[in-house]
Amino acid sequence: MMLQPYVENSIWHGILPMSTQGHVAITVEPGNSADRVLVRIVDDGIGVDQSMRSKPEPEGDHISRGIEITKGRADVLRKLEVTDIRIDGPHQWHDWSPAGSWAPG
Repeated sequence: MMLQPYVENSIWHGILPMSTQGHVAITVEPGNSADRVLVRIVDDGIGVDQSMRSKPEPEGDHISRGIEITKGRADVLRKLEVTDIRIDGPHQWHDWSPAGSWAPG
């Protein structure tokens, strides 16, 4: 449930606008301590910058509700001391061609 909005954004805004086949990778690896994991969602799509430029002007101010809701859930879980989940991203990778994006969870 926490990863879905990021994977969906990778597909809708990064992969589908491409004229060729793209890829989305989800990796899970140990974090910097025993009680942590790092989840990374990476795509080789058109990138955040290109996606924003290709949208009609009124949608340029669009805020992903799924991502905002997910960040809000993480905030609530931290405040309730259920978990210390941290969400960072999405980020633009400028050294890829085409420029993809990544969102570590």
